[in-house]
Amino acid sequence: MVFTFLHLGFAWPIYFRFRNKFDFVFLSIGAMLPDLECLVLFLLTNGISTRLVLHSFIGGIILGIPIALFTVWFASRLPIPEQLKRKPEINRKIILSIVIGVLSHNLIDS
Repeated sequence: MVFTFLHLGFAWPIYFRFRNKFDFVFLSIGAMLPDLECLVLFLLTNGISTRLVLHSFIGGIILGIPIALFTVWFASRLPIPEQLKRKPEINRKIILSIVIGVLSHNLIDS
């Protein structure tokens, strides 16, 4: 998909249908995460290659979980007001949200 943020349009209905089962932030991060690879590869290969591991189902899950957790950890270290900081505990709901977000992205792109 050309615009990364359009993937949210497919992930958010999942959240609104099953609010108690998913975490909104991590579902959103997971839905956009595979396109991070596109940017990095585009810059490293001068536009020759744009997709690799994160756009596969297994790679997206195996690498997506630690990358998403690192993203939130890094964001919690930024100098922003304390009320906006989020320090979630890693649990089943967060991991499931990342996985479903990544899988929804890969299903849309396939």
